[in-house]
Amino acid sequence: MENLSVIVRQANLDERKSASILEAFNGYFDIATDWESKAKSIVVVDEGQQDLMKQAREGRLFLKSKRVEVENKRKVLKEQSLREGQTIDSIARILKNMIEPIEEYLEQQEKYVEIKDAERKAALEAERIEILKPLNVPYNLYDLKSMSDQDFSDLVNGLKAAIEARRETERREEQDRIEREKKEAAERERVKKENMRLKAEAAEREKQHASERAKMEAERKAAEEKAKAEAAERAKLEAEIKAKAEAEAKAKRDAEIKAQEEERQRILAERRAKRAPDKNKLNELAANIECVKFPDVKSEEAKSILKNVEILLDKVVAYIYENTEKL
Repeated sequence: MENLSVIVRQANLDERKSASILEAFNGYFDIATDWESKAKSIVVVDEGQQDLMKQAREGRLFLKSKRVEVENKRKVLKEQSLREGQTIDSIARILKNMIEPIEEYLEQQEKYVEIKDAERKAALEAERIEILKPLNVPYNLYDLKSMSDQDFSDLVNGLKAAIEARRETERREEQDRIEREKKEAAERERVKKENMRLKAEAAEREKQHASERAKMEAERKAAEEKAKAEAAERAKLEAEIKAKAEAEAKAKRDAEIKAQEEERQRILAERRAKRAPDKNKLNELAANIECVKFPDVKSEEAKSILKNVEILLDKVVAYIYENTEKL
């Protein structure tokens, strides 16, 4: 009971509300406190302790019913408090809407001088902003509403003077730029003419050099032609001398070769005359081999043998004829 009273007292509720809450939950607090110690006395350590289990079930169901009752009371009391709070908010909102306009009106009457002064300053600021706009200056940097007329006049005059000075500077810079561009254009024209003159002189020099080069080239070609003609004449003379020498050497070689060939033919004729009987004998042998008559055989093996013999005999005949020509 003492703990529940402390909680209600710390909420700073009025006595009627506190008493109502204590009355609603007082009995349940006592039940919970009583069962906190009673439950600890029920200790089941064996499956045969059915009576303790039954007591535990009865106690649990009893406490569950009380917990449900507490929850239901909580919902009812909270719903009442909610409706009460909503009613209080509605009444406060109505009273606020009634009082605020009256309060604002009275504040305007109370601060009439300040309001009029603020309006004059706002109008003065707007007027001065319009004056500064054509000057293209960041007017939000100045406290226009509090600035005196003399200070504002000095500001405007200073800004105008600065603008005029900037314009004068820009005008002089533009004049300097135009004058500089004229000088640069004149210098470019002078350089252009000078370049044209130098180019013409270079072209004339090139023309002269080209003429000289053409003359030198013609002289060089003439010298080359003369040298070629002389070289050709020398080559022709040398060729004639060489041809004559080669012809004489060839005639000599041909005569020697002819003599050697005649001697060789003479020797061969002598040898053929000596070997003629042997040549005739060998040729007769070859003719006899060509006339050999082969037996008529039936088996394929015998036919194959005869075919090979025929091939070999043809080779022997060819060998005899080929080599007897050399005798």
